[in-house]
Amino acid sequence: MMRTILFHGCLRDIEASIENTLKLTTHDPVESYQKVPTQQFHQISLLFSVFSSLTHFLSSSIFQLSLLHRIHLFSHITILKCLVIY
Repeated sequence: MMRTILFHGCLRDIEASIENTLKLTTHDPVESYQKVPTQQFHQISLLFSVFSSLTHFLSSSIFQLSLLHRIHLFSHITILKCLVIY
């Protein structure tokens, strides 16, 4: 139980870091991500790799997150993948 709580906290911290790095200014994610300065892409790439590592835990039996948490996490990863490809 404690490990799950810590994991949830870690996800929230990473999500906050991504939002701070991207400096989201609108409610439209695509518009916001297109405003990211080029020099911040390495920070986003680092956060993306951490996020990717965390998704590995989602498929393990150690961390059983609800479907809602999985969808929330994967939606961020999908947006970041699109950003890296862009």
